[in-house]
Formats: sequence, structure tokens, C-alpha cells
Amino acid sequence: MELKLMKKVSVNYLYNVIYQILIILMPLITSPYAARVLGPEAIGISSYSGANAKYFILLVGLGFNFYGQRLVSLAKNSSERNKIFVGIVASKLVVGVVVFIAYALLFLCRDVEYREVYFAQSLAIFASIIDITWFYAGQEKFKQIVIRNTITRLIFIFGLFYFVKSESDLISYVLVLVGGTFLGNILMWVGVLGKVSWTPISIRDIYLVFRKSLIYVIPTIALAVNVTINQTILGRFSGATEVGYFSQSFNIVNVLLTLVTSLGTVMLPRMTKMINEKSKVDDAKRMITGSFKVMTILAIPIMVALMIVSHRFSIFFYGPSFARIGQLMLVESFSILFIAWNNVIGLQYLMARIVLKNIRLALPEEG
Repeated sequence: MELKLMKKVSVNYLYNVIYQILIILMPLITSPYAARVLGPEAIGISSYSGANAKYFILLVGLGFNFYGQRLVSLAKNSSERNKIFVGIVASKLVVGVVVFIAYALLFLCRDVEYREVYFAQSLAIFASIIDITWFYAGQEKFKQIVIRNTITRLIFIFGLFYFVKSESDLISYVLVLVGGTFLGNILMWVGVLGKVSWTPISIRDIYLVFRKSLIYVIPTIALAVNVTINQTILGRFSGATEVGYFSQSFNIVNVLLTLVTSLGTVMLPRMTKMINEKSKVDDAKRMITGSFKVMTILAIPIMVALMIVSHRFSIFFYGPSFARIGQLMLVESFSILFIAWNNVIGLQYLMARIVLKNIRLALPEEG
């Protein structure tokens, strides 16, 4: 039985690694092109406006994605999964509408700088509202997630070269960037429609989902807000160009991080199941120990290699106008090891151990 579980984790990890290879190859094609065509300022405007939009995307997600993934991984049958799906989707929709209204009042209905760019970025909020990746992840169906993400990346590559030709194509660049994600999230619904029965729910049910998902808000924000707030502060005090330098340097570091942390993505639903079954607690401890060793072995050489090549790589990859990126990558390379450890302790272990008093949604029973 243990061999079978390890095999499933290994297969899911392999799917993620294949996708991570695509993530590595894609910037090798797109980043130099976008940097040279748009220039530091336009790239900075895109990153700065995207960082501000990210706060609203985080509000849409709240703790729904982690909470939904956890519930689905513990569901005993398709009937429970249906109730969970409808409850999370309905609650997320209500929150999403409120969040978009707030976003519109702040950035779309006022005469703010880069308002046209914020219009384009608003598509990312809708993409977050309809995102049901958590439903597939909870069932450990990572093959479908990888296929979706691959299609999303290919759409971005095609759109970038077809629509972005000069600095004046900033809006097109943003639409291509967020539009691929939006279309990819729509594709995820194809595998759900017809397989999920739409159980009626009440306002109380929506409130219950909202309240219980709040326990996951802090971990979710802690994982995502660090980079976002850095970009916002840079844009406010140093201008969009500095944001461009920072965002491009972090993109490279983030690409390398995904190779290390992709194991955590496939471990969370598995660890959730094992930790909640007393007979498998020892197996869970062994898997965490092994995961910690593997991620450390991966992180250290990647961190050292980036420190060595950062300066020359930045000039070669982005061009002379982005030479400052090398200094930033050198400093940011230290985060690779610490984020790897945080992924094991915070995501794979602590998130899986969060205990809810009533794990099942209080949704109406069928029939």
C-alpha cells in the first residue's frame, strides 16, 4: 500500500516537473523579447499595476483554494465532493463580486495613473473568481492541471509574438499575460460540467464556507504578499522602472524556485489524508523527512549556481539596459533555500495539520 502511495506521489511530481521544464523554457523565449520590445518602463508599469491588482486577487481567493483542496482530499464520495464544489464556488463568487466592485471604485472609476492598464489587469480578477484548480488538486488529478497550465503558457507565447511589437503595445502585453490564465481557467470547467450535480445552497451555507475558509487566509497571504508589497512600495517611491528591474530579477529566481517547490504542490493533499488517519502518522513523518532532504539537496546547488552567474546572465539574457538585474538576483538567490524549507514546514506539514472542528460542509443533503 505504501509503495502504491509513493508511486502516485512520484507520478504527480513527474507531471509537475515536466510543467516546470516548460516554465523554464518559456522565459528563455519570451522574457528577452518582452524586455527589449517594451523596455524597463513599460515592463515596470505592467508589474506595478499587476502588483496592485494582486491584492484584490488575494482577497478573491481568501482561504478558499487551500480550504477547498483540503476538503476535497478528505471527501469520502462524489456526493460530498459535489457539495464541497458548489459551496466553495458560490462563496467565491459572492466574495469576487464584492472585491471587483472595490477594485473598480479604486482604479477604474477614478482618473488614476495607468487606468487603461488597470482595465486590462481586471481580467485577472475574473480569472481568479472562476479558478477551480483546487478541486482537481484535492483529488490529486495533477495531469489535468499540468495540461491546463501548458495550454495557458502556449497561449501567452503566441499572443506575445503576435500582438506585442513595440513599446506602445503595453495594453496588449497585459491582456495576453492575464488572458491566457483566464482562458486556461475556463478550460478547467470542461472536465467538471456534467459531472457535478448543482445542489441548492442557502445564504447560511455560503457564510459557513466563508467563515471556515478564513483560517487559511494568513498562510495564503504570507505565501503571496511578500513580493507583491515589495513591488508596490518600489513603484510608489522609486517609479515604475525600478519595479521593472525587480520583477524581472524575481521572475528568474521564481522559475528556479518552482523546480524546488513543485514537490510541495503534490504533497499537500497526500499529507492531509495521511495526517488525518492515525494509522499513517508515522508514514507521514517519514515522507516529510524525505521531502526536507530532497528539497535541501535541490535548493543549495541552484542557489550557489545563481549567485555565480547572476551578473553575466542578466546582461546576456535581458540586454545591457537591464544590467542592474544581476545585483538583485545575487541578493535574492539566498531566498531559494529558505523558501524551500518554508515549503516543507509551512505548506506540506503545518497546512496539512490544520484541524477544523467540523470538516464537512453544512450543505443540504440530497433527496
